Amino acid sequence: MMTDLKTLRVLIVDDEPDNLMLLQTLFKHFKAQVSTAADGVHGMKRFAENRFDLILLDIQMPVTSGETILQSIRSHSDPLKRTVPVIAVTAHAMAGDRERLLRVGFNDYISKPIDVQVALEIAQKCIKVNGA
Repeated sequence: MMTDLKTLRVLIVDDEPDNLMLLQTLFKHFKAQVSTAADGVHGMKRFAENRFDLILLDIQMPVTSGETILQSIRSHSDPLKRTVPVIAVTAHAMAGDRERLLRVGFNDYISKPIDVQVALEIAQKCIKVNGA
């Protein structure tokens, strides 16, 4: 179990206030540096202006979907930004959804409603795999 993430820079993008608050509180509890955005436009702005070690990205948001944002991240000119671990946060929990999300470029996914322990385990796995 992680107890101190003070060097970890996390971006959380979710249009659902409760999910945004839950994830923000979770990562701040473990002392991570957390930035948030309540929509894809602001999420992309934060991504452009900062460097992150981990991004949690809601799939279904108005205006800009999580998959569209992921395509922008994965096509970024900076290799460090292009390869940041991105975790999908989604209500899609049907058979095959995880595989489809991994195929389009997400590192993993967290299903809603969010299980805090599962979210931490997935985040930890993505960070270790990426060497953050």
